[in-house]
Amino acid sequence: MAGGWPPVTPAALVLRVAAGFTFDGVTVLAQRPRTEGGAGPAAPLAPVDLSCDDLAVHLDYGIGAVRGLDTVEAGGQPEDVLVMEYARENRLLVPAADLDRVWRYGSSDARVALDGLKGGNWIARRAELEREIGRTAKSLVRQAKRRARTKAPVIAPPAGPMRRMAARFPYEETAGQRRAISAVMDELASGRPMDHLVCADVGYGKTEVALRAAAAVAFTGRQVAVLAPTSVLARQHLEVFRRRLAGLGLRIEPLTGGMAASAAKTVREGLADGSVAIAVGTHALLSKTVRFADLALVVVDEEQRFGTVQKRALARLSAGVHCLALSATPVPRTLQGALAGLRGVSVIDTPPVRRRPVRTRAAPYDPSVLRSALMREKARGGQSFCVAPRIADLPALEAEVRALVPGLSIAVAHGRLPVAELDQVMVDVAEGTVDVLVSTPIIETGIDIPRANTIVIRRPDLFGLGQLHQLRGRVGRGGAQAYAYLLTDPDTPLGERTERRLGSLEAIESLGGGFALSLLDLDQRGAGDLLGTDQSGHLRLVGTELYQHLLARALAGAEMDDAPELRLGVPQTIPAAYLPEEDLRIGLHRRLSRLRDETAAEPLREEIEDRFGPLPEEVELLLATAALRARCRRLGVAALAAGPSGVSLTLNDTPCRAVREAALERLWTGQVRRTDDRLVFALSAEGPSEILNNARTVLDQLPPVGTA
Repeated sequence: MAGGWPPVTPAALVLRVAAGFTFDGVTVLAQRPRTEGGAGPAAPLAPVDLSCDDLAVHLDYGIGAVRGLDTVEAGGQPEDVLVMEYARENRLLVPAADLDRVWRYGSSDARVALDGLKGGNWIARRAELEREIGRTAKSLVRQAKRRARTKAPVIAPPAGPMRRMAARFPYEETAGQRRAISAVMDELASGRPMDHLVCADVGYGKTEVALRAAAAVAFTGRQVAVLAPTSVLARQHLEVFRRRLAGLGLRIEPLTGGMAASAAKTVREGLADGSVAIAVGTHALLSKTVRFADLALVVVDEEQRFGTVQKRALARLSAGVHCLALSATPVPRTLQGALAGLRGVSVIDTPPVRRRPVRTRAAPYDPSVLRSALMREKARGGQSFCVAPRIADLPALEAEVRALVPGLSIAVAHGRLPVAELDQVMVDVAEGTVDVLVSTPIIETGIDIPRANTIVIRRPDLFGLGQLHQLRGRVGRGGAQAYAYLLTDPDTPLGERTERRLGSLEAIESLGGGFALSLLDLDQRGAGDLLGTDQSGHLRLVGTELYQHLLARALAGAEMDDAPELRLGVPQTIPAAYLPEEDLRIGLHRRLSRLRDETAAEPLREEIEDRFGPLPEEVELLLATAALRARCRRLGVAALAAGPSGVSLTLNDTPCRAVREAALERLWTGQVRRTDDRLVFALSAEGPSEILNNARTVLDQLPPVGTA
């Protein structure tokens, strides 16, 4: 061979091995295993990205528009400031160190009036909001305490049947799945009602977690109710549950609104006498005519798709029993209680090993594009979906597809088909006898067709971003490269917001991108229905990011704390030559302003260096300042100033303040004087590094809060 390599014979082996190895002259290469646990993915530079022209909320001034980052001179040193524009084109310069008081509201698409810097009522509105959020937090805490006091069955399933069921899983569990399964099993065995949410992107294996939990409960002789928002998804779950639990002595039955009356009556009788172990259905399971003999677990898939009335019925059904919710939406209304740990939450963030990102293309409709996409998929033995937004659009789309690809088998599915007919269509698709399924978004959730690798979506501008991502997730589940075509109407010009939304879907096609897309959808389309009628008003007032922060603090019983005031006489800027992108500089400043633990400064330093290269002196000084600010918080320091001639310190007004000040005066006899409420230390310094070292030296000698 070229290059002097000895001749070799490669071979492909399907093996489950922990690592590669060499044996008897054969070298076996294995995929590097995914890391278990660990620190997880690196945190973004900002809690939520804040860009120029975004809307943001300043805790003291209200909603303004971000106009960029500027550098001004403060105390003879350069300092970065965030420029915010308010009503009547008034501008506010926010020092970078104070960006922990600025929270993102939304993109410039959010239609909201800017507050005024003078004569506004922001402070009164914020106070009322905090009172309302406090009441919401107390209600959530009461609910959590009531649930904690309630007893629930201890689920300890027999090991043998659980092993047999788990062995039937045709894939290797991902690290995220293992963590979620372990967390759910621990809660089921706790003796308290489980209230657990599993968040995972489309196709990441949420159903397997629910299946393990349901099997564990059913094997102990108790009953399980599995609810899905549509009959199609319920049918899919039913088939999976029956296949995986076949021969293990469990009766699994459906209960949906479209069932024959006699069949539904039989299932209800089985639930009442305990002979049905697992019921899989839609809102029909919430009917007052349904009685369970010994219900122990309620599983709700895509909970956010159930209506208000159904949610009230669901609350009645799940009272005192274990509850498991599944969602592909990262910030649904069900996540509210999880913000401060009031409910269990697991995030499955590791994709299946063979899963590939779906290639996505947005373009004006062209018959040749549609035909070539469908024929190419047929040629490689796969299936395709063609989706239209409305039932009324299906006849024209079906006729068009039949004319373009006359040799392909075509079926139609929508929510108004009789249940039996819809079920037969989906069975035909699953069995591979249908080449192209023309449908409404009824296939959006849960449909698992491994051979489906192409989806064509007509008029994507009529769908939400999250909905488009869900539809895209219906293809590419079998390991083959999948494609999504978003075909717009050439005669209907797209607005700027729509183009940006579709462009986002093209740009974010990586595995796990559903989290980013769902947040972007929330950002671009608003959060009006996120938390119900009352809380939606709160979200409109302050935006999702600040609302979550305020709610989390209220749940934790913490007061809004004022950041220590630092004036250190050193540069507070990120050079544009080091980080040219203004949005990244804003993000880094936000990250530094939110640093609450001085020990986190070094890992952040390593992250910045890894991403952007060796740190210039200005960024090193920023990190050191952020660490000092975090230390001042911990030590109860209200203000710290330092310069070439000394250091001054003001402590928070606490019962031990006088004792701590006296201790410092004894330690620094002859070098300290008292000026009003400050202690001033005579320490000379040359250059920024010595100034910061002097500040650290004084803090090193400060007795901790609580010293008597």
